[in-house]
Amino acid sequence: MRLLGPAVVLLLGGATAGADSLFTLTPCRVVDTRATQTPLTGSQLFTLIEGTCGVPIWATAVAANVTLINPTANASLGLAPGDQAASGTNVVSVAAGGVRAGFAVLPLATDQSGTVLAFPTFATAGAKTDLAIDVSAYFAPDNAGAPVEGQGQMYSQGGDGDPGGATDPRLDPRPNTLGQPQLPSNTNPARLGGPGRPAAAAGIIPIGMDRVTHRYFVDHGAIKVLIGVSSDIGCHLHLTSDGSQCSFDSSQSSWYVNVLRDAASKGLNKMRLLVTRNGGDWQSKETCAALEGAFHDQPFRYHQDKTGKHGIGYWYLDQQNIQFFKNLKAVVEFAKQQGIYVEVTFFGPWVGIFELGPWHPDHARLSTDLTTPIGFNDRSYFAKLDPSNGGVNVNEAMRAYQMQVMHWTVDTLWSYDNVYWEIANEPEKYIPESTGCGAPTTATALAADVAQWQNMMIDDLAAYEQNNYVSTGLLAHPHLIAVQPFSPEGANIYAANGNVDVINGHYTTVRPKNGGLGAIDLARGYANQPKILGFNEGKITGLNADGSTNKDGTANGGQADSARAEAWEFMVDQGGTFDHFGYYYSSANGRQIRQQLGALKSFLSSLALRHLTTSPDVADRSRPGARWVNIGPSPYNPVTPPDNTKFWAALEPSSTATIIQYVLYIHHSQPRHMDENPAEPYLAFGGYQPLFGSYQESLRLCLGPQPGTFAAQWIDPSTNMPIGSAQTIPWAGSTTCGNGGPGSVTVTTSQSYSYDIALLVTKQ
Repeated sequence: MRLLGPAVVLLLGGATAGADSLFTLTPCRVVDTRATQTPLTGSQLFTLIEGTCGVPIWATAVAANVTLINPTANASLGLAPGDQAASGTNVVSVAAGGVRAGFAVLPLATDQSGTVLAFPTFATAGAKTDLAIDVSAYFAPDNAGAPVEGQGQMYSQGGDGDPGGATDPRLDPRPNTLGQPQLPSNTNPARLGGPGRPAAAAGIIPIGMDRVTHRYFVDHGAIKVLIGVSSDIGCHLHLTSDGSQCSFDSSQSSWYVNVLRDAASKGLNKMRLLVTRNGGDWQSKETCAALEGAFHDQPFRYHQDKTGKHGIGYWYLDQQNIQFFKNLKAVVEFAKQQGIYVEVTFFGPWVGIFELGPWHPDHARLSTDLTTPIGFNDRSYFAKLDPSNGGVNVNEAMRAYQMQVMHWTVDTLWSYDNVYWEIANEPEKYIPESTGCGAPTTATALAADVAQWQNMMIDDLAAYEQNNYVSTGLLAHPHLIAVQPFSPEGANIYAANGNVDVINGHYTTVRPKNGGLGAIDLARGYANQPKILGFNEGKITGLNADGSTNKDGTANGGQADSARAEAWEFMVDQGGTFDHFGYYYSSANGRQIRQQLGALKSFLSSLALRHLTTSPDVADRSRPGARWVNIGPSPYNPVTPPDNTKFWAALEPSSTATIIQYVLYIHHSQPRHMDENPAEPYLAFGGYQPLFGSYQESLRLCLGPQPGTFAAQWIDPSTNMPIGSAQTIPWAGSTTCGNGGPGSVTVTTSQSYSYDIALLVTKQ
């Protein structure tokens, strides 16, 4: 065997590597046909990503030594991106029986499969050769620079048909548990990683619930406040957005690599991803023309024979789409590298066009039977049980495939400690409607009915992860499970469920007129519940730049002031996570929102959160205000809301606190309702419309029974920067000065502010 000198070839095709950054690796062998006993005889694809060598799925090219080994005839080797034809410059040539290496920069497939196509040429027909590829670096893009303004919104449930409609009889009267004493916690300690977890505790430790407050996430003992801007929960999908929503399409300016780097650079650490939608995608909703490129953005294998209705093929519900889960894993992996936690939502029961999706009988099949339709006979049964025929029917037969989606997802992501699960996005539905495409009007899915389905999914998920990953010692404790009720009844159902760790709310819905449950209403009403409370969809933010308002409330990326207000108020109500919805990567409004939410996360991370609690006066909403400050009554009084446009939230020391802090956040807003009210701007989901003015605060504080010295600092919420100098307050101690009464102390009058302000008081 002859060893020849090295060849050097730079293979720079298309847009590869030239504008990307180089990331070095420890030299590592990704291909060796001798080990697999599969020598090259003709063209062959090789995958260079996601293996032990550390080349990530977002790589666009690799730097590698390519070695031909002992060909049976004179040979040369060409390499091309895996999704292109076998053509291009030879990388290396060698005589029969020889060994020769060449260095090359190898562009990878543009479809992010991470493949290269190797195509040998032999002097003699029927020859073969072994091949080795050793990578030493990879190329990946930096953030895209100055992309154009853009809009786009993944169709989530919305508009007049959104959950919370007045037609649900179970919402009137409201359940009376809001604001009542804490329910007994049925939380299984093993879910928290605390006493009672399996002895095999050496496994991976996912993000959990803090066992002191039961209101915050904890990661390896440290409280984590999760603040983010989810990019329409579709970073792993091939969405075209002109710089608005996140996409797995690397040609988009809002490619997920750019989006997540941008989020991390602004201090954000939370996002959502959606695994399966009830419906499909359209080019034209009116004509029901399906969107071709979205067929593979489902967890099921797609059979594209175009014999189904609307020119669509079939999805095999018994076979997973391997590439879909690779893409999902790639986004979660990159999020982990950026310090971002991921809420993985299994189901979107009302997202998309049902008649164009994989759960409809027109397009759902089994791989063993392409002729027999399967699927739900009404969209509503996706999120509620069908009791007819004793539950033995076509709709209940579909539960196995819903559970299988969860199992596939757990099997893909179980090893990630930056992940927790959400069963469903907005599972309740109160207003029957048709999605078009000639479909009949779908039935409703009310809270109690949805609870039966959701509890079935929760129990199955908890058991699957326990049996396969916790009991085996692979996980030290299960991943957290979240639910998203849209009504007080829904929240009550899950408040005492031991397998539910997080209860999410959507939107602000200030003074809801239809019985719905907004996220801030949830935080105040459930202030004493031992659950993490999340605000995981808050896309409703304000007016457009020209002062107009969109009927769907998206408002051209949103107004930063109202987005900031709902985030600060919810989190200072002891919320565990806030997630604005609608990334608007290229929008100036979007960038401003992300920067300001990053400032909120910085502020919260500086607090002694285990020593703080929501004021009892805030929790029951019937008292004149937080007892430690004369802020006045809350506009959230559920019976007779006062005519008050000053909204606020407050925290105070818990009964066991050794670090003494008080927090107050104030903003001046006009509520926007869910109906056309000429006196108030329209917004489909409610929300805040800022009332800009010139405000000052002169407050009196009652700082508890222990004497000491306090520092009081006014803060600008948009930047988390101090306003003026801190005031030193000598405090003699008092238990009788609540709500600014005798014995309270006056804090320095704030400087004039235009919309919102925060106050932090800390005992020295």
